[in-house]
Amino acid sequence: MNKNLVTSLELSRELKELGVKQESEFYWSNCRVNAFGKYLFGKHQIITEKEMFLVKDYILYEKEITLYSAFLSGELGEMLSGNIDGDWLCISKTDDFWVVEYQNLGLIKKDKNLTEAMGKMLVYLIKNKLIEV
Repeated sequence: MNKNLVTSLELSRELKELGVKQESEFYWSNCRVNAFGKYLFGKHQIITEKEMFLVKDYILYEKEITLYSAFLSGELGEMLSGNIDGDWLCISKTDDFWVVEYQNLGLIKKDKNLTEAMGKMLVYLIKNKLIEV
């Protein structure tokens, strides 16, 4: 899995803390299940939704497992409001970075990674009570 296609671990953690529903195709987890059904702990890595269900079953017994939705840009797009106070969501790309903005409101988030720019905008909107989760 290309980590540039999903939100970073830090951004995923922040979105969970802000109350964003944890439903995604991919998850960051510090636990993985190998082919023999053994639970392996270590650094956070991206797992699939199917693997998450195996890990989630194990959470009942182990408290140190952490799971954060690793959102794809399409999933974030569904959460972002298309219109805030009459201002439309615009996503564009320059030679150097992606721009996610509500132009008339002056809300702009930039990043070299589209998913990160979209996630940062979602964080801003939630923190400033412009959208609810």
